[in-house]
Amino acid sequence: MKMNELEKGQKQFQEKQMQENKAYFENLSKGQSPSFYVLSCCDSRTSPTTITGQPLGQLFIHRNIANQAKASDDSFKASLYYAIHVLKVDYILVLGHTNCGGVQATKSEKFAPELESWIHHVRESVSSYDGEVPDDAESLERHNVKVQVENIKNLETYQALEREVPVFGGLFHLDSGEVEWIEKPE
Repeated sequence: MKMNELEKGQKQFQEKQMQENKAYFENLSKGQSPSFYVLSCCDSRTSPTTITGQPLGQLFIHRNIANQAKASDDSFKASLYYAIHVLKVDYILVLGHTNCGGVQATKSEKFAPELESWIHHVRESVSSYDGEVPDDAESLERHNVKVQVENIKNLETYQALEREVPVFGGLFHLDSGEVEWIEKPE
């Protein structure tokens, strides 16, 4: 894709929204009240709003490699805090995906220093698999989602809540478009 294609797509988006609702952008600029906080991978094939068919304003999204919920990640902690304490979202979704390069990278030995410190977090998540770590990537990707759900539940920011905010997980299957729900709330 080239820059002019990006610009053309943006213009089409803008025009389509204005045709459907003249006040769309005016309403959007008034503020947000999303229902979901989504922790997702930053893989370009996994846009949470596209996958779930949601319009702008419904999902408050934080993205990083392999959707890690790390207490040491100030950006993640700040976005989670803002979502649950300021925006008062109703749900927290950890959205992983199949063919995740971050999870698959845990099988390699060493990376550039700029990547290694992050892949270390993913390795910790994957290595907590109960029993022998399987070779199949989907089992590890599914496990990684479960670990991040538990990581969020164990964070002080989450535990300090005085209301119920369910935390659940999903695994987006790139080969079918299906979201497999993991730890889904009732």
